[in-house]
Amino acid sequence: MVIEEKAYWYQKLNGKIDSEILNLMDSAGNNMWDVVHPSIIDYLYRNCLDLPWTNHVALIAVVKTSYRNYVPTSIKHVIKGLNARFRMLFPVLGLKSMDDWNTDHVYEYITKRVLPEHTDTQRYYFLTMYDPASDMINRFYDNKLDEEKKEKLKKYILPRIYEDFFDQLGKKVISQQKINRKKETDAIVPYYAKLRGEAHFRWNLVSRLRNKYKEVLESMEGQNVRYPVSFHYEENSGDKHYFRLYGSSIICNCT
Repeated sequence: MVIEEKAYWYQKLNGKIDSEILNLMDSAGNNMWDVVHPSIIDYLYRNCLDLPWTNHVALIAVVKTSYRNYVPTSIKHVIKGLNARFRMLFPVLGLKSMDDWNTDHVYEYITKRVLPEHTDTQRYYFLTMYDPASDMINRFYDNKLDEEKKEKLKKYILPRIYEDFFDQLGKKVISQQKINRKKETDAIVPYYAKLRGEAHFRWNLVSRLRNKYKEVLESMEGQNVRYPVSFHYEENSGDKHYFRLYGSSIICNCT
């Protein structure tokens, strides 16, 4: 325990996370928390302590790191998503403990019985966090723990959801996203030629200015020139544009 007491995760989470989770070992006999990224430890410490799901998200974090070798950004994305949604769901569902949480509550959320103001995309986002996390934790529980450890950790295992929850809502969201994208692109199709012409016109203006700017800089090479330096150029239309250089990378429109 001497080494563990010096570990960053131990200093931050000892006494705040169930010791059964903090003492998880990998197949080589190393503490699984030794490979958890400090940014994940910090997020748990700052945002997930003293909550009904504290140990649940902590278990997800360490298992995703050590057992499945996910990158830190992916792990933090999941625990942040779960933490945020649990904070919204527990008050409206009247829940006080994760002992009361079950898949019926997921179904209530997915079917808009609670938080009806949430979009299908928001609900699907929650499923993309919850479903893989619960599946991974259950696989870890079933395949990697002995019976004694299972008994101690089973209260921190997220219940699996029915696959059709995920599939049905996923298909609906993806279909709606395609419809929305088509509406967005259809809206600009009548103006495409005009937009493209305007884009070319503006690009040519900038290109001519850049060429003139480079020409001025080249003419100043080897000369003892003091800034600011004024220059101008004339368009084919007869319009003149005046500029002033305050340095090799600072230009001001003086028109």
